[in-house]
Amino acid sequence: MILTPLLLLIIGLMFAAARLYLARETVTDAARTAVEAAVVAPDAQAAVSAAEVNVSETLGADNAGCASAGALVGTGAFVPGGSVSVTVTCHEALTRLAYLPLHGTFTIKARAEAAIEPYRQMAP
Repeated sequence: MILTPLLLLIIGLMFAAARLYLARETVTDAARTAVEAAVVAPDAQAAVSAAEVNVSETLGADNAGCASAGALVGTGAFVPGGSVSVTVTCHEALTRLAYLPLHGTFTIKARAEAAIEPYRQMAP
């Protein structure tokens, strides 16, 4: 009798851990695909735009459930041989992760960086 609530709690925590893992993978994937989109853009402004659109599409398509999400795109070295970085932050509600009456949010961050081809011709 006493084992039933304990067993349900363990199953609930395992489910929450799996959901957290999937949320982290989704945010990591969003950062990776955003930096891939940004690195092929013709200029820094287009790189920022491409990365932000890509992050919103990836997080929306995978039903990540972020209460709020944001992308910080680093294009300070947007020159041939330079690099682009994207940091994605997702604030996920604990209630959505575990389907338990938990309050608050959990922050998931992922960062990806890619090099710009050294012999690439940039837009003027």
